[in-house]
Amino acid sequence: MTAVMDASEELIRPLGPSLGGRAIPDVMDTAVANVVLAIPFLSVGIVGEDTNKAAFVQCPSIDLEHHVEYVEEEGTESGTQDSVLLRILENQHDRPWPEIEHRPPWKLTVIVRDSAPEDGRIVLDAVFAVHHAVADGRSTALFHRKLLGELNHSSGQPAQLMGRVLDVKGAGVGELVRPQEELVKFDLSWGFLLQTLWGELAPAWLRRQQPAAPWAGKVITPAPCRTRLRLVTVPAVTVTGVLAACREHQTTLTPLLHALALASLARHVPEDEAVAFHSSTPIDLRPFIDSNSFLGGRSRDLFGVFVTGQYHTFGTSTITTLRAEPSLDQIWRVAVDLRGSMKQHINNIPRNDIMGVLGWITDWRKFWLSKVGKPRQQTWEVSNIGSMPGGHAEREETSGRWKIGRSHMSQGATVTGAAISISPFADSTASPSAVSLVQTRAKSNRLRPQDQGVVVRLLEDIPKFGRKDAIFRVERGRMRNQWYPNKKAEYMTASRFRELGLTRDDIGERDIIFGTLEPADVDDAPEVPITTVRTTTPERAHTLLTTSIPETLTFHRKPIPAPAPAPPTQFISPLVASANPDSAQDQNTPLVIYGSVSATDIVGYIKGLLAGDADGSRIVLGPEDIKFRGLSEDTDRVKALGRWEVEISVGGRGLEPVRKVVEILPVAEKAGEADAQPAP
Repeated sequence: MTAVMDASEELIRPLGPSLGGRAIPDVMDTAVANVVLAIPFLSVGIVGEDTNKAAFVQCPSIDLEHHVEYVEEEGTESGTQDSVLLRILENQHDRPWPEIEHRPPWKLTVIVRDSAPEDGRIVLDAVFAVHHAVADGRSTALFHRKLLGELNHSSGQPAQLMGRVLDVKGAGVGELVRPQEELVKFDLSWGFLLQTLWGELAPAWLRRQQPAAPWAGKVITPAPCRTRLRLVTVPAVTVTGVLAACREHQTTLTPLLHALALASLARHVPEDEAVAFHSSTPIDLRPFIDSNSFLGGRSRDLFGVFVTGQYHTFGTSTITTLRAEPSLDQIWRVAVDLRGSMKQHINNIPRNDIMGVLGWITDWRKFWLSKVGKPRQQTWEVSNIGSMPGGHAEREETSGRWKIGRSHMSQGATVTGAAISISPFADSTASPSAVSLVQTRAKSNRLRPQDQGVVVRLLEDIPKFGRKDAIFRVERGRMRNQWYPNKKAEYMTASRFRELGLTRDDIGERDIIFGTLEPADVDDAPEVPITTVRTTTPERAHTLLTTSIPETLTFHRKPIPAPAPAPPTQFISPLVASANPDSAQDQNTPLVIYGSVSATDIVGYIKGLLAGDADGSRIVLGPEDIKFRGLSEDTDRVKALGRWEVEISVGGRGLEPVRKVVEILPVAEKAGEADAQPAP
């Protein structure tokens, strides 16, 4: 939910033997248009997303050119198809939503495997991605259910669809559903409210001693991470046995997945690093909507965000037992205990639920930024929305009908959320159903000097890596086997740095969108030469840099502690000492930082934010376009904590430079120098 990284995604595979002579895009565009008209939330944008006054706004029209994309792929083997799908999902998770004020944040990618199969059976993969502010996991399943219904029982092309532009305003779209805090009657006791607020707002020195923090990977950094997905499919015959065992032990699949994750982590994370684990389970709030509301019995079909969660703590004794005796009996014992805890929690909803406290947070941006440098609260999350609603009604093997062959759900790597996300989803075309498990984890965008890559300098422009003379780290194998033999790059040794008059502060980042039309994750992709590169106009670049880039660009670096002051050689009166500005200064305050924040760092950060925008990814921007105000003309980096105003030049006649503030904050000591990352 990339971002970012803030998106929930689902994939379905509809099968259909006939299109009635129509092209696939015509059939799908018509079906999607009717689904949009039936679901009001698909026609809203979001204004003020980065402020405390964010709001939904009705868009007058929707251009399906921006929301429905068709990709043709060869009908290859199943394993290769899954690999392609996961790469598409990862790429979609990591893209920011462009022009969110005017363009509803959702997209359907239709992957056509073979548009003219010999057996007449058309296979499509439909990937639905949506901003988590608009929809939760159950809502994405509802979208696919309605899309399947339209494919099988088409309402025909709506009159409001002209070409690929849908006139939403003229269609009289229904009223948006009210937020969950208005539909669910949360009941908070004063004790619960005070305890929750105290835990969030009270200073650490006033709180009683807290239990050991759970192991949850690295501390939170504000830099967006790349989403990495792994798909595991459990066949129906295995699912039958697992569900039977769950019934025998009086538990369910979700607690069992928690127990299996706990057993795995207990074995693989060293004892000295992990004395506790925390996990979480999202819970659908639709069953708890007030029965007296205007919705009546339609609450289960609501499209929107209606979710809360339960947090689970696994202490030292449980972890120690699993490390010493990872038996099935112990795993089932954990699953059974967790099931009892979950039932008790659900029985209390909406009494003392954390969602009822959201209104007490007045500054959400400050709330999330306050978590930077702190450990994550959850190690993993199991988000189980069950099976595809309505899928059983479409199981008939009737000629000409579409059906869902399989379904997956995945979530983006969240900046402050759980380190690992597990999303089970039951296929709905067979009974019993197969279950797919999509595991999500975050991967840093930075190559770590200590264990990844070698420093090189490009001797020519290389698409998807950078311009000639760019210095960055790259995989040793690529340099050894491809670039060095072909004289495309040189190794940057210590002597070569000295010859060029450079330092290691000049090591930059690989530019993955250089020389391409669209950003892509190309770690394992072959290099494709690009002969023509389109660039964004200065006017459009100025607008994007002004509106899409935050006013403050926050970087975190490790400070260098100032040396302790030398002992005085003679007695100084306390009155004299207090009046002496040098002695009044706190000598232990860290100011200077390891490394620096350079113009190259700023350019890389800006390009990362704009990578998902078609125009933003083509902005031509280099270190020479960044100027630190108030410093000497040749200053291209700063090496201390603090705030500096920078000007970003985009060229163009009459265009003033875009001004932003660069803020350098100390990174937590535990994170280490290699973890210092820029903030979004």
